[in-house]
Amino acid sequence: MKIILDTNIIIDHLRNIPQATKQLQEVEDGNYTGLISVITVDSNIAKAAGNLLAKYRASHGLEPMDALIAATAQVNKAVLFTLNKKRFRFIEGLVVINPYLAV
Repeated sequence: MKIILDTNIIIDHLRNIPQATKQLQEVEDGNYTGLISVITVDSNIAKAAGNLLAKYRASHGLEPMDALIAATAQVNKAVLFTLNKKRFRFIEGLVVINPYLAV
């Protein structure tokens, strides 16, 4: 399974939070294909992020950085792992999981 790791999980790993380190270990072990969103985006992600902002910024307050993260997940057909599911829950078709709560 492809996953996008939101920044909050990377930060938690740097803070030695075991649940975050476990997620990175899952990627290292090959159980997930791990991706992260970066500010340098290709045109497909840029267009997808623009579409998300046009659709959700006014109605749901979607921020540009969150749009880039969601677009990266959508374009790569990946699941978004984040601790802040509420920032993304309204985006149609986006699978969002808090990996700390997943069984």
